[in-house]
Amino acid sequence: MAERAARAAPGAVLTEDLPREKALMAWALAAVAGFVDAVGYLTLRHLFTAHMSGNSARLGVYLGQFEPWRAIPMVSAVLLFVFGIGVATTLAEWGSRRGIRSTTALMLGPQALILVVFMAYGAIATGANGSVSDHTGRGFYTLAALAIISIGFQICALQRVAGERARTAFVSGMLAKFTQETVNWLFWLHDGDRRPADSYLDKILKGGSRSQSARHAILFGGIWCFYLAGAVGGSYFHSLWRLWALALPIAGLAAAVVADLLRPVQAT
Repeated sequence: MAERAARAAPGAVLTEDLPREKALMAWALAAVAGFVDAVGYLTLRHLFTAHMSGNSARLGVYLGQFEPWRAIPMVSAVLLFVFGIGVATTLAEWGSRRGIRSTTALMLGPQALILVVFMAYGAIATGANGSVSDHTGRGFYTLAALAIISIGFQICALQRVAGERARTAFVSGMLAKFTQETVNWLFWLHDGDRRPADSYLDKILKGGSRSQSARHAILFGGIWCFYLAGAVGGSYFHSLWRLWALALPIAGLAAAVVADLLRPVQAT
């Protein structure tokens, strides 16, 4: 029994230490990320604001076809993404070293402000079309910088709420984790107390238990579902309101900031 309890401790993401309100906040942040990513994708002419795997693949394609000038937006996106993550991480570490408990608000607040600037400036720069004309010019790079840096803040905030393995910029990874945890849960049902000590799934998932695998699957599956729902909403409302549609996720972020200020989220 002691051995089984020790194996359940490492790598915990959704356990009794992650109450329902934290899971709900994680899913809400996933919906915000999907909404913002969809609006950014439509506004920036199919430049991904959160998924650097897609931008990196396009970068490789352009370089492989000896068209480096077409790769400039992709290089810029990757660099801006790294910069946004770096700034958000630095800000969170600075806040924690000074005893600030609401470090989630410390990251979501700037993201909300950046999105306000993106929305207001973008509405002027893109006009009635709601998207840039091409991948050149100051308007495109300014909007790309605002959108991508805001995603960096959001990713760090989500990890603060739901643990290191939860992220919305790595949706493929969330689907993989969801599937692995679901398979692990099924094996737990099959094995019962006969769980082998050298289980492959225990090694790649860093231990766990049957109930923990079920909670992990719910968390990661929920992140994907809410991200998709946010992306659907972002696409739909962008067609109606153009960049002013971002008022919806901005309001959601503001609510999350207030919630964290009133009851600070403890790191998972």
